[in-house]
Amino acid sequence: MRVSIFYFSGTGNTWFVSQQLKSIFIEKGYKAEAYSIEDTEINWKRDLPQILNNSEIIGIGYPVYASTIPQNMKDWVKKYLFDVVKLSKIKKKAFVFDTMALFSGDTPLQMRNLLKECGFSVDQGINIRMLSNLPQIPSLMTWDNEKQEKIFQKAYKKCEKLVESILNNKKWIMRRDPFSRFIGWIQRVGMKLEAKKIRDLYKIDHEKCNLCELCVQYCPVQNLSIESTEHGRIIKYGDDCIYCVRCFNYCPQNAINIMKRTRDTDKYQRFRGQIPNFKLNKIK
Repeated sequence: MRVSIFYFSGTGNTWFVSQQLKSIFIEKGYKAEAYSIEDTEINWKRDLPQILNNSEIIGIGYPVYASTIPQNMKDWVKKYLFDVVKLSKIKKKAFVFDTMALFSGDTPLQMRNLLKECGFSVDQGINIRMLSNLPQIPSLMTWDNEKQEKIFQKAYKKCEKLVESILNNKKWIMRRDPFSRFIGWIQRVGMKLEAKKIRDLYKIDHEKCNLCELCVQYCPVQNLSIESTEHGRIIKYGDDCIYCVRCFNYCPQNAINIMKRTRDTDKYQRFRGQIPNFKLNKIK
């Protein structure tokens, strides 16, 4: 059996889980691969049909933003996965997993419903706690190495349980209860209503910025660009931010802030280097 896992990862959490799932499947004697939807070496229109034809099961993974599936993940599913499946009439089994810092609402159900629209059978949809990547909210962060390791170990055990459920055809759908659905709906509505205000929290300190263009290169939705002004070239935000906080956390100059207080980089230490073996070039 071959398993193909397609994922989006903003700062490494979902990449980590995808790699764990891949390794567990391989340890059990199955062929498995994990594909970042940002991989620029893959031509999805050309390559996806063959990947799906050679796969008995697919996995979809993504981080959760206020009980919301990242827009680029939804777009990828609708633009590529739907078209291939509908045109080829491929009927496949799929599983869904999301990564969260604290609570993911009913996002496993949201993606499950999306996949079922084009004929996938989805018997597993779960969330997995990982590290928070929101230094602007210090209470959510975990900096202690021992505590981080415990979170990684629990995530691995949950991955093992997920693989066992898949191989044994055992249904495991999380967040179907009314409370999770209601809170998920509230958070999505709030995110939609406050989208512009949230985007406006991102500010670039042009005095610190050295125009390395790392944020432009690695933004998953090409929302940052170089603009020439009368004062010189600057980095500018667009209106398509998906709130992955990659630019904020990975700017080498700490020139990107979310709210003024995060200028204090000692108090609001950026989230990078906490996910073992993760580097941005592994997902693009």
